[in-house]
Amino acid sequence: MIALVVAALAVMPRIAVLPVINCSDEPSGEFRQQMAESAATFLPRGFAANGFVVVPKEETEAAITAAKVDLTDEETYRRETFLKVGQASHADYVYFATIESNSFLSANTGRVTICVWFLGVGDGRRILSSRRVRGQSKERLGGGPMRTQVVAAARAAEESVKLIVAALGATYQAPGP
Repeated sequence: MIALVVAALAVMPRIAVLPVINCSDEPSGEFRQQMAESAATFLPRGFAANGFVVVPKEETEAAITAAKVDLTDEETYRRETFLKVGQASHADYVYFATIESNSFLSANTGRVTICVWFLGVGDGRRILSSRRVRGQSKERLGGGPMRTQVVAAARAAEESVKLIVAALGATYQAPGP
């Protein structure tokens, strides 16, 4: 029995999920942070539901610091930078996303577009490279129109996980509540 558990754990890929950075032109700093947190909160759950072992946030942050990477500087959004963090995290894959834009389509509908990088650390393979992914919320939500964009950010993150899972030849599994 223990051998089966060890074998199962050996094939589960490790993924370093870097912080989501909001690069949109949204003037409210607090609202920008809420959108980034919404996407960042979904990602570990989404990847774990699809067979990934998510590198703990503290380890990823330590790897970012050790690699002297400033993710707020768009000039660092390069394959080599992400691979350096992935290697320092002992990950098989590395994921990074920026929020590019957010908008209200109606009082009940918000839209967010993210830009995603997803790389294989061992071989440096670009699975997604600067890929734009859109998320949208279409239902009435408490908290007004801004809340629709916060939900749309999480949906954009979910859409990116769906693309990654499909690119790896698997079927997407939605995380539980």
